[in-house]
Amino acid sequence: MSAYAPYVNLLFGILMLYFGLTGLRKANRLSKKGIKTQGVLVRIVPRRSFSISIGSGSAHSHRDNDTMDGFYRYTDEQGHEYEIKGSAYDCSVIGSSTTTVLYNPENPSDAIVTDSGIPQLPPMIVTLVGIGFAAYGIFQLPL
Repeated sequence: MSAYAPYVNLLFGILMLYFGLTGLRKANRLSKKGIKTQGVLVRIVPRRSFSISIGSGSAHSHRDNDTMDGFYRYTDEQGHEYEIKGSAYDCSVIGSSTTTVLYNPENPSDAIVTDSGIPQLPPMIVTLVGIGFAAYGIFQLPL
């Protein structure tokens, strides 16, 4: 095990906590005053993956053809169209696959995809995993 592993785990945990709590805050805000609408899948792209190898000190980015990002188009109450990134599980449903989008009526480009039906669920999971990584990193620190 590398001497840097506890610090990497701690840093990774802190980053996940930040993104999880930020997402949770946004999901709570949109749950209170957001408007639900349907988004239609308009395009998909392979997800960009990033990996770090601690032992060799290398980092690289690549396209992951197994996981796709789906872009959904939705329309606000005034008839303006917007696009939001979500997930796409089936590449053959462009134009017919839909998802629920929750958007801010005061700023319709401020939106989230609510695949699970519970907008707080994905950021809550990220937050919990972040707590786990941070705790693991803290307990690995040399005393």
